Amino acid sequence: MSDSIAPNEPRLMIVLMSGTWLGISRLPKALSMAGFRVATFCHDTSFLSRTRYAERTFKAPTAGDLFAPLVAAARQYKPDMIIPGCESSVHFLHEIVHAGSDGRLDQTVQDVVELARRSLGAPAYYRATLSKHETLRIAARLGLRTPQQSFISGVEDAMRCADEYGYPLVIKGEFGSGGSGVRICGTRDKIAEAFHSLNASGASSLIVAQQYIHGTAAMQTAIAIAGEMLESLTFQKERCHPQPAGPGSVVRHTEHAEAKHAASALIREYGYTGFGHCDFIIENETGAAFLLEFNPRPSPVCHLGWLFGQDLCRALWCRLAGTTYRRQPPASDYRTVALFPSEWSRDPQSHFLTQAYHDIPEDDPALLDAFIRACT
Repeated sequence: MSDSIAPNEPRLMIVLMSGTWLGISRLPKALSMAGFRVATFCHDTSFLSRTRYAERTFKAPTAGDLFAPLVAAARQYKPDMIIPGCESSVHFLHEIVHAGSDGRLDQTVQDVVELARRSLGAPAYYRATLSKHETLRIAARLGLRTPQQSFISGVEDAMRCADEYGYPLVIKGEFGSGGSGVRICGTRDKIAEAFHSLNASGASSLIVAQQYIHGTAAMQTAIAIAGEMLESLTFQKERCHPQPAGPGSVVRHTEHAEAKHAASALIREYGYTGFGHCDFIIENETGAAFLLEFNPRPSPVCHLGWLFGQDLCRALWCRLAGTTYRRQPPASDYRTVALFPSEWSRDPQSHFLTQAYHDIPEDDPALLDAFIRACT
């Protein structure tokens, strides 16, 4: 394993456990454009395995032991950092660090344990980065703006919250991504249905009722090293797929000082390393940014920074290569981006497909073909 970074030649390995994750498959190109050498460790059925912008693709088994193949891949490729591509990958890498720390792994693999540790940031906050509830508790302690929320143990608790917070009421579990585990409830019957659905799924040990903020969904996507935010981008969601709380299919680049400050403060508190993003609601009446959650992985839009002169991948490359990062002029006049294939899948006749920057991977034919096949 490499103990130091080769001058001007940093290497990254993207680890993906999910075969259906779309957004991460666009990141290798952006990383390559920034100067990185890139490898992937993923299932051979995943979209990520189709991109031509990875110089090495290591096959992750779909069952059985994953650690030994990852050790072999990391020792062959010698990456300077690992990037987890989905929540399952984050859990996997967290467990490697914890197992290495408490003696469950042999000393012969401590090089890979250390690689995982320096790729993720402070282990003390690993759980917090994944927990919606813990994130908001920490954010409130830091003085950041958050919705009101209460833990609920039954439907009657939720009804009392609805009386206090008003309708609609948000019912959500502790973990989840892309809007999973979130229910927006406009009636008492919907509240009861949401609670029982989340409780029966067993996906969340804790359930909360949360104040609904009337506004626009937004995200602050960032890259950080050891709690220092190197660069970030703010996007508002113009369309989501699926509605109402799914990932953005059309996003608009903007600037929001409060969202940027909140993301920076949380990243600093976590001692966070890697790509990550905070989800917000920008309140309609006041423009205030209410923090909803933190996601310790690349967002589906983090590859777009070069388009707006705020290149997350280049900022990371400069830090690892030991050079100064400077923003470049925007590469386009577009401010709105239609994400492919999400917006095309949501509405093949969407006006955003022609009036916004349509982010189609035309120069990555195998990936493009895989996207089209999946959506038709």
